[in-house]
Amino acid sequence: MNGHEVQEFGIRLANLLPAVTQTNPFGPETEVFRVADRVFMLTSEIGMGEVVSLKCEPEYGLALRQEHESIIPGYHLNKRHWISIAGGASITEELLRDLVINSYELVIEKLPKKQRPLRAVIDETYATLPAEFGTPGFL
Repeated sequence: MNGHEVQEFGIRLANLLPAVTQTNPFGPETEVFRVADRVFMLTSEIGMGEVVSLKCEPEYGLALRQEHESIIPGYHLNKRHWISIAGGASITEELLRDLVINSYELVIEKLPKKQRPLRAVIDETYATLPAEFGTPGFL
């Protein structure tokens, strides 16, 4: 996938997830995706091209950066808890899908229960994703 494809895929998937809002608080070149006012994904353009930035567990983020040349510490974000993904030969739709959903899950699990989307709605969304997104790796 190239950088533009990475962004387009991430944007399409994020907009299918329950209770997601998309804003441009930093200007038109940066898209910010939130669930209950908590950021789980950003898209922007940096020196290496178009990227998607996602929340990630520190150990997993480190492993991803070692395995994929086009995954770097989060650009202008907490380098321990965020990764930025540019286009690259090793970036697949399956990997990106799982990383977007993982980021979303990390954010909703920290929300107070009253603010969380209903688990049944989330699971139904995952189960009925359009074929282009495949089945998340954890289902």
